[in-house]
This record gives sequence, C-alpha cells and structure tokens, in this order.
Amino acid sequence: MGDRNSSKAVLISGCSSGIGRATAVHLAQAPEDGLDVWAPTRKKEALEELEAAGCHAIELDVIVERDIQSAPR
Repeated sequence: MGDRNSSKAVLISGCSSGIGRATAVHLAQAPEDGLDVWAPTRKKEALEELEAAGCHAIELDVIVERDIQSAPR
C-alpha cells in the first residue's frame, strides 16, 4: 500500500476543449482525490480557464517532439 501523504499527478491530453478539458477540470476540482492535474493545451486562450479550475496548465502539443522535450518535469 502506498503512502497516503504522497502526491499523485495525472496528465490529461487534449485539454484545449471537449472531453479532455472537462476531465481535467473535474479531476482538479475533486479534492478527495488529491490529484495534481497537468493540463496541456495547444490554445493559449484555454490556459487561464484551466489554471482557474486548479489545473497546472501548460501550452504544449503532445505530438510535437520539441514541445515534449521542453515541458516542465
């Protein structure tokens, strides 16, 4: 069994809109899960909304190698 005090992180792709965005926002606003939600988006205009919902929003296209290499770790 894992340490209950350890942090858990999840990265949801496709957070620019639709199911990806809805999933990221839902998970970020579920305090009982205690997740750090990382929400990459290709659209700058989505960053502020995702951050306001409690996500770690980053401008990133998950299919562009240079974006992946420059992403925060």
